[in-house]
Amino acid sequence: VSGLIVGLTLTLIAQEMIGYGQLLFWFIIILTTAVYLKTTKGWKLSGVVALDFVFLLIGLLLKMYILIAPE
Repeated sequence: VSGLIVGLTLTLIAQEMIGYGQLLFWFIIILTTAVYLKTTKGWKLSGVVALDFVFLLIGLLLKMYILIAPE
């Protein structure tokens, strides 16, 4: 589930910046999920939870930037 959320977030950011279609949208989600699963395959649960926490903090920073940034 974490890989899908990270993939969706990165894909939405890239889609807003570049403006590509649906096929590339799904490809990047699947690619990011596969990289996440391959990276965390040998990790213990505590390592995966720590990585999820880091991603959560990065997401909160992005949200804060979006809310504070001038138009």
